[in-house]
Amino acid sequence: MVAAAKRIGGRCPSYHSPPPPIKPAVTMSRPRRQAVATIGLLIIAAGGHAATDLSVAIITAPVSACVLGSNEKVTLKLFNHGDALPTGTRFEVSFAINAGAPVVEPVTLAAPLPTDAVFTYTFHGTADLSVPGPHRIDATARIAGDAKPDNNALSGHLAIHFAASQGGTLTGPVAASAGVLALTGAIGSVRQWEHSTNAGERWQVEDSQTDTWTFDKLTRTTQFRAEVQNGPCAPAYSSTWTVAPN
Repeated sequence: MVAAAKRIGGRCPSYHSPPPPIKPAVTMSRPRRQAVATIGLLIIAAGGHAATDLSVAIITAPVSACVLGSNEKVTLKLFNHGDALPTGTRFEVSFAINAGAPVVEPVTLAAPLPTDAVFTYTFHGTADLSVPGPHRIDATARIAGDAKPDNNALSGHLAIHFAASQGGTLTGPVAASAGVLALTGAIGSVRQWEHSTNAGERWQVEDSQTDTWTFDKLTRTTQFRAEVQNGPCAPAYSSTWTVAPN
């Protein structure tokens, strides 16, 4: 027989577990303020740069070539690391060849130059690179209030004047079954030697890059020549030398 529950204070006691305590709501106000502050710092860091900072990025002309002239154009690219430069901004650019007297020219912007933009300038003055060999070109940009003048100059650009290829002259024996041919007076390097036994109708190539050619066991009258090339210039042939066997 089940005993009746005893009433306490007019209520029956409960045999269920008490409900869990209610946790206070978590506020996000502090993390939100931290997130906003962090984003603000990123924006400031991304937008930071010197107020005025113009540099010479690269010299694009002249470049090494076959037979450069006495009036070669000089072109450079400037990079704006600083604030946007408005229309009418003035600055100077210059270049010098082989550490000689600089050519200085004023520049006035015909349009705004934004931040992180490139400005291309071709000088009115030209460079005399008519003497064969390497020519060193240095360039500089100067603007008032430049915060980083250490990047205003670019030095050491090389433009090489390659002289036109010249084949030179062959000498050697005129009657021999064996001997040595020598090449003199060439401008450039020997690419290959060639010989013909049918008066130059067809030439057989010999893979040799020296200034001399040794032949032996000659049984037919043979013509010889060398092909010479200087840098990027078109190749040229030497004079032809004919040897008859004896």
